[in-house]
Amino acid sequence: MTRPPAARVAVVDDDEAVRDALAMMLRTAGYAPDTFASEYLGVWPSARVDHELVDAWAASTDPTATLEGWPAFAVETTLERDRTVITAAGTDGAGRLVVEVVDDRPHGPWLEERLTELCERHHPLAVAWDAGGPVAASRRALDELPAATAPLNTREVAAASGHWHDLVLAGAVTHRDDDRLTTAVAAARRRAAGGGWLYDRRQPEALPMLAGALALWAYTDRTRTPPTIT
Repeated sequence: MTRPPAARVAVVDDDEAVRDALAMMLRTAGYAPDTFASEYLGVWPSARVDHELVDAWAASTDPTATLEGWPAFAVETTLERDRTVITAAGTDGAGRLVVEVVDDRPHGPWLEERLTELCERHHPLAVAWDAGGPVAASRRALDELPAATAPLNTREVAAASGHWHDLVLAGAVTHRDDDRLTTAVAAARRRAAGGGWLYDRRQPEALPMLAGALALWAYTDRTRTPPTIT
C-alpha cells in the first residue's frame, strides 16, 4: 500500500540544533519538514531535489526485474523509530543490478524474526545497516542472524551514498517501479559528512532509498563470498 505523502513544512533558523529539534517535533506530529539556514529563505525544498537522479531512476524501470541468486539485505529505521524498511540488492538473470523493497512496516519487534526468516530462505551475502543510525539499537540481535552481518561506519555509508548516486545515474540499477522507492528517490537530500556527503536520514520519506544504497554497497563488495549451504 502506498503511503500518503506528509504535508511539508519549511523550518528556517540559523541554529542547526534548533532546526533539528523543530524538525523532529514536526515529524512526530506527522509532517515532513525541510530545514534551512536563513540564506536559503524563500527557496522551496523542490529546488534541492536531485532531478538528475530522479530522471535516471525513472528511466531504469523494468516491471520484469527479478532478483536471482544470493542477494544482500539492508535495514533502516527512522530517527523517530516509527518505520523500518528492509531492502534487497542483487542481480537478475541478465546480470543487471536490481534493488527492491522487501518489507516496509511500523517499527517493532518483528524485525529480528523477519530477517532470520529471510536469511534462512535466501542465504544472503550480507545483512547491512548504518552502525551509527537507529538500527544500531538492535545490533546484538542482528549479530545472531544466520548470515554475515555488515554494520557500516560513517565513511562506508558516505561511500555507499556516492556509489548509489553514480550507479543510478549510469543506468546500472534497475527496479520494478515500486512507489516507495520512487518517492524515496525524490525525497532524498544530501548532508555533509567529513570530506564528502551522505543521504540525510532526517528525510523520513527517503528511508527505502537509504536502505537500498546500503544493500547495493554490501552486494557489490567483492570481498564477500557466497555462503556455504549445507
